[in-house]
Amino acid sequence: MKVISKSSLKVVGFTLISFVISGIIPVLPKFLEYIKAPNFLIQYSEPVIFGISLFILIILFGIYKKTLRRKDINSILKDILSAKIEGVYGLIGAIFILTLTSWFADYFKDKHYCLALASLVNIFNIGILFIRLYPHESKKSKNTKKVLIMALSNLSKNKNLSEKLEKFEEQLKTGLLGKERLELSWELPLRHIYEYKDSLEKVFFITSYESYQDKEKFLEFLNIVLPEFKDKVIFESGINFDDFKQIKDKLISIIDRIKDEGYTDEDLVVNISGGTSAITLGLTLFALEKGRLITYFEQIKKPAKLVEFDVNKEDAVDFLKA
Repeated sequence: MKVISKSSLKVVGFTLISFVISGIIPVLPKFLEYIKAPNFLIQYSEPVIFGISLFILIILFGIYKKTLRRKDINSILKDILSAKIEGVYGLIGAIFILTLTSWFADYFKDKHYCLALASLVNIFNIGILFIRLYPHESKKSKNTKKVLIMALSNLSKNKNLSEKLEKFEEQLKTGLLGKERLELSWELPLRHIYEYKDSLEKVFFITSYESYQDKEKFLEFLNIVLPEFKDKVIFESGINFDDFKQIKDKLISIIDRIKDEGYTDEDLVVNISGGTSAITLGLTLFALEKGRLITYFEQIKKPAKLVEFDVNKEDAVDFLKA
């Protein structure tokens, strides 16, 4: 027996609820006539329809107000109408909103102002439902991640390191982070922290024996970009970046600490860009637990682009079966 996915159920649910909300406008007057409702109800059916639509809006806003604070309804509606949201879900949303928009214009032209207002209100009702039920929306948005784990690379192999450190500091002070490729690889962890700064509560750095000695210098650079953020940064004691067992043990130690402090897998983002191949492998395997988000920096573009991967153990199993 084939199991219907949650995304499919959300599409069906969105369609049915939107159909009911939209259908109130043309159906209710005829329904009142069909059941031979009292004349005053038929006479005032248009204000009643507007009142029902407004009541639904108040209820939906009350239920989903926390979500709506993080979303721009206008931009969502624009994305639907401009077909930026692809697939069946986006098509359904566009159909309902275009229909209601057309009704709004027609009712307003015919001076049925209550029905015109009801159509307008229901556009927002469907917009709220679209935001709340959108099947591709995930808790793994970078705006919700509270804990970042990544490796701090070693700078000691850089030639003319003193000069590069001075230039890097000047680049940070002039606000070039994220605008162009900077002098040192530390640009990437600084970029990651900065882009997630609104949600991050802790940053764990896995360090080598060498990079652990440079932690104070890194914090100086971080203080330029994000003053007073350094208290959220934790440097794990140095390990051999080529010893997979040490890497594994360190990651287990970190996740135990994170869980003890009340965080969940949904709070975790893991960047796999820094360090050696063994570090990248260890961090990738570590991040496959459901709920954890993988990120890396795409180096082809200048400046490098931070990319997110939503993968888990099931994806790894597919490779093993191939």
